[in-house]
Amino acid sequence: MPALLVTIAWIVVCAYAIYRVVTLANTAVKPWFPILFYIAVFIISLSYLWPLLDT
Repeated sequence: MPALLVTIAWIVVCAYAIYRVVTLANTAVKPWFPILFYIAVFIISLSYLWPLLDT
């Protein structure tokens, strides 16, 4: 049960990071540091999710 909750939490983190990247990328002036930060958050959370989804 805790593994399922952690997996759901990582999926929420991935979804929020993608949402923030898309909304920040659609602004007139691109704030590159936050965009790169959320891309890094997505990559790190994906690295935690990948082994869980591989099994």
